Amino acid sequence: MKLQTRFILLLLFIFLSVSGLVVLQRYFDVQRSQSLLTSELKSKKTLLGQDLASEGKTFEALQTDYSFWDSMVSLAKDNPKNLNTTNLEFAHQNIDTALPTFGADIAWVYNTNGELVYSAKYTPEKQTPIAINTVPVSKPYFLSLDKNKYLHYYVQTTQGTMEIRSATLVPGNDPNHNDSASGYWIIGRLLGTDFIASIDDLTQSKNVLIDAAAAHADSRTTDSVTFSAPLQDWDGKTVQYLSSTTKVTSIDDLNSLYKKELMVVGILGLGLVIIISFTLWLIILKPLKMITDSVRNQDPRSIDKMATTKTQFGDLAATIQGFFEQKEELEKISKDMETVNKELQEKDSVKDDFISMLSHQLGTPLSAMEGFLTLIVQGFYGEANEKIMSAVQKTLTRTKNMKALVFDLLNVSRMNAGQFVIEASEVNMNSLVKDQVDELSVAANEKNITLTYHEPETQIPMMQLDEAKTRQAVLNLVNNAIFYTPKDGVVDVFLSQANDEVEFKVIDTGIGVPENAKDKLFTKFFRADNAKEQSPNGTGIGLYLVKRVVNDQNGRTIFSSEAGKGSIFGFRLPINANKKTDELSSEEKKPEAATKVSVQVKTDEPVE
Repeated sequence: MKLQTRFILLLLFIFLSVSGLVVLQRYFDVQRSQSLLTSELKSKKTLLGQDLASEGKTFEALQTDYSFWDSMVSLAKDNPKNLNTTNLEFAHQNIDTALPTFGADIAWVYNTNGELVYSAKYTPEKQTPIAINTVPVSKPYFLSLDKNKYLHYYVQTTQGTMEIRSATLVPGNDPNHNDSASGYWIIGRLLGTDFIASIDDLTQSKNVLIDAAAAHADSRTTDSVTFSAPLQDWDGKTVQYLSSTTKVTSIDDLNSLYKKELMVVGILGLGLVIIISFTLWLIILKPLKMITDSVRNQDPRSIDKMATTKTQFGDLAATIQGFFEQKEELEKISKDMETVNKELQEKDSVKDDFISMLSHQLGTPLSAMEGFLTLIVQGFYGEANEKIMSAVQKTLTRTKNMKALVFDLLNVSRMNAGQFVIEASEVNMNSLVKDQVDELSVAANEKNITLTYHEPETQIPMMQLDEAKTRQAVLNLVNNAIFYTPKDGVVDVFLSQANDEVEFKVIDTGIGVPENAKDKLFTKFFRADNAKEQSPNGTGIGLYLVKRVVNDQNGRTIFSSEAGKGSIFGFRLPINANKKTDELSSEEKKPEAATKVSVQVKTDEPVE
């Protein structure tokens, strides 16, 4: 046999051997692909349920949080044909506004007789309005809801599939729904394109809603898996299926590997390997190494020549040089910003130091003035006639107001400097409030405002509070109520205990707060327009300090107001200093009458 023939046979044997290995490897790749598809199908089924629950978490929160709320119970028990004003306002402010916040489109409140008490809809801009008025409810449905407390299901409507969540309504002290239902709370949202897009992002799959009668069996292709999850009504009947298709990228990796193995069959000659290797080094690896070294060494000049060439690596080199130029420019801008920021901080520090110094300098003479005026009022220097005593009392009131303003400015300065610290000690809250009311009582006859302190019906235990700051917060709220209440008005001060919390509340018949100012009312230096009209010289820091003092003691502020009719201001503090208070509604019921201390008071300047 000729040498040439042997060489050809040897090459043929090598070719067939390599080809056999490639075919065998391909067989194992196919088996591995099937195993990957089976594993991916099982995994995606589990993840879809988790992703659906995650996507609907905000929607579920609306179902749960509103189900144990006294105001919701009151709404459900109202006359469906003639809702009272309080319940109607509550529904508008808390149900209508909650729909877009929690991703809901529609909500219903039913009473225990199965009658619709209230409903609300929300339609985003540029979308078709919700044409659905009710969802199917029946006696068996409410019996099932009574038994399970919560229901989660889907219904088919004229506008598409709607996800429904419902719950029994119970009082706010029954979050576990141990009591019988006082009404029913049902919310819904249409599963539109936004829902599908959200599920696509969460699952990294393609999802569609299909009819219940359509084929929905699991299926696999060469590189993807498809399965369907049933969307069921409350009685277990399937309404639609959510079909999910996932492309298994690892299959593409296996196919890519197989193609590379086929290429090996064509690369049998050593010379070809050498040529290809040299070519790869010359065309790709060498320029790539130059670019890598340039980036690693932060030296864009090393690729100046490459950046001028009309190749892909030339374009890449030019782009990298552009990045270096931008980096240098950004570093320069960053340094300039640091310089400006440092200058601003220095100026702000000077401002805070000035305010702190000014507050200390003013506080000392004001305290002295307050002491001497108090001695005069108490008769230490002898009796004074009624005219002199009236003037002294007015001066004492103005001195106290100025001193309170100075302390407010000092506290703001401490906040900015990070020195606002709560120093807790045992405090008798009832005595503290009563003292503040008594302090304000000496200055009032010219406005003829009736100030009534409703003492708590039960003794409030000693509390761990910062007495000075809490006293200032009480003073600010009562003083504001008196100042912004017209002559012959009424200001009621309440102190009560509810479970493990103490509630302080001031209710007045004053000018109230406009709707457009409510969101900013407790921010630093903000004053409502009607407050500025009455007193242009206010500072706008009193309420800001109240909120800071209350929040730093794990409390919550209370606020409700209607322009022209009056306001409710106050706070709740936990008796246990380490426990935070619950969320409070802006609509609070007025406390029942308790022991009263009535005095006539006046004030001259607001501390808002």
